[in-house]
Amino acid sequence: IGYAQPEQTASISGRVTISGNPARGVKVSLVPGPYGSPETPGRQSVRTDEEGNYTFSGLAAGRYGILAASYIHVSDEFWNSEVKPFKLCTVAAGEKLNHQDIRLVRGGVITGRVTDASDIPVINERVSLSIVDGNGKQQAFPINLNYEMWPTDDRGVYRYFGLPPGRYLV
Repeated sequence: IGYAQPEQTASISGRVTISGNPARGVKVSLVPGPYGSPETPGRQSVRTDEEGNYTFSGLAAGRYGILAASYIHVSDEFWNSEVKPFKLCTVAAGEKLNHQDIRLVRGGVITGRVTDASDIPVINERVSLSIVDGNGKQQAFPINLNYEMWPTDDRGVYRYFGLPPGRYLV
């Protein structure tokens, strides 16, 4: 006795914009699990068209995370999502979930220099970043932040960029 495969008839679509204008050629990723069930298909990526539109079709019913990737831009809804930085969407079999729009804004930059007591640069040192919420509580920054930004360079300089608005602790 075989098991029936889930119907893969749902779709999710939307538009990515920057300052109200179409974000052309931006990579948009659809990520199941832990946002979906184990039966959902794997990660998929598409690029937005000339009008900033994207579509994922042939999806099984389930919960998905959507992320518009840009090194210097971030979703203006970043901190509103329960699973940062993903926009969460749930679709039923055959459902066409439209208007899952993502607005990108220019991200902020935090940079600095790490030196020892003799003012000599500390090279390849990991500098961690935490967010401070509205209640003054420190929270770890999401781990999917670009790992290349964590270590200091040959001058002892670290630079985090593409950050959403907020208060941070370095």
